[in-house]
Amino acid sequence: MRIRNLAVGLFLPAIAALALAIPAHALQGPPRGEGDYDSFVALFSQFEAWADETPGSDPRVPDYSDDVVGDRIDDLSDFQAQLSDMNVAAWERAHQAEYLAVRARMDEAEFWLRVSRPFERDPGYYVDRMLRPAFTELPVEGESLETLQARLNAIPVLVEVGERNLDAVAADYADLALHNLTTADGVGHGHPYREVPPAGVIGWYEDLLGRAQTAQPGLVPEIEAALSSVREFHAWLLERRPAMTADAGVGEA
Repeated sequence: MRIRNLAVGLFLPAIAALALAIPAHALQGPPRGEGDYDSFVALFSQFEAWADETPGSDPRVPDYSDDVVGDRIDDLSDFQAQLSDMNVAAWERAHQAEYLAVRARMDEAEFWLRVSRPFERDPGYYVDRMLRPAFTELPVEGESLETLQARLNAIPVLVEVGERNLDAVAADYADLALHNLTTADGVGHGHPYREVPPAGVIGWYEDLLGRAQTAQPGLVPEIEAALSSVREFHAWLLERRPAMTADAGVGEA
């Protein structure tokens, strides 16, 4: 089952967390609540569905505004409370390991929402989401065409959401996002091979536009609108960069 596969990757980090990061009162042993193993599996399925949701009102673009984040934290707290009410102490060891893995997943989600908060600290969170549509090989048709159009039309919304939410930007993250918008990188983003790569995210959209003008002219207006939004985001970052002075680290606390 998926939980067991998850346990393989997260069991040791969870044990390390038990030893190093959890308050003394939490080291009294596994929970002795009311929930059985079947309830635990059902809870994990609910949590996975929640984690896969796109937050906010637009299913194309994740929106982590303050109200949305508050609602997500409330939802997560409810999942964590239900997890703490499982009778883990009565389960076989393999199922206890699965419990640790799921708790680690929930702890990770809480850390992401409460502490690392890339949606307000890291422009790269938005830049990475801009890039992939520009890799599309043209022409496309049918469902692939619909998918590409939806992704292109989401870029202006993504820029709007980013500019609204990025209010605690770390200096290092801002510089890296500006670099990736204008400079060929090719590391870790699934770039197609090019002997001379386009210059950053903006360059890839210019490349897509050039290919569309001959291979699929009907897409040109949507690509131009997406490219305009990406350029606007770059200009927005450049203008505000002097005020983006937060630390990239989250701090000892």
